[in-house]
Amino acid sequence: MSEGGIRFMLKTIAERAKLETKVHPHKFRRTTATALIDKGMSVQDVAAVLGHVNINTTMTYVYSNKDKVKASFFRG
Repeated sequence: MSEGGIRFMLKTIAERAKLETKVHPHKFRRTTATALIDKGMSVQDVAAVLGHVNINTTMTYVYSNKDKVKASFFRG
């Protein structure tokens, strides 16, 4: 399936659901990357899942929650 096809499907679903926010494929990639990191997967493995060669690219997809970072810091 092409990126355009995925965008079209997401737009159609969002319109039917009467969502006010825009839905796009990268939002799902960001959510997936963040969830995998939160579950303990290494950045290298997340990069492989997303198909990235450079880990810096992967990190642009990961959302850091300050509370989780703080808790992780004080746990270790």
